[in-house]
Amino acid sequence: MYHFKLGGDVEEHEKKLNPEDIEISEDDIMLVSQKTGINDQDLIKDTLKSTNGDIAEAILKLSGDEK
Repeated sequence: MYHFKLGGDVEEHEKKLNPEDIEISEDDIMLVSQKTGINDQDLIKDTLKSTNGDIAEAILKLSGDEK
């Protein structure tokens, strides 16, 4: 049996991705379109890139429910 003791401070860092490096699939665009009723694929793609590909966050932004 092994026992480990860890010490130190925990720091959380949010990874910032370059929006141009994020690949958005057609399936993601279709899902966001279906959930929001928005058909503008460029708007959906830009929103997905701005949310680092987070589909739920993109849906909230496009639905006006962003907090």
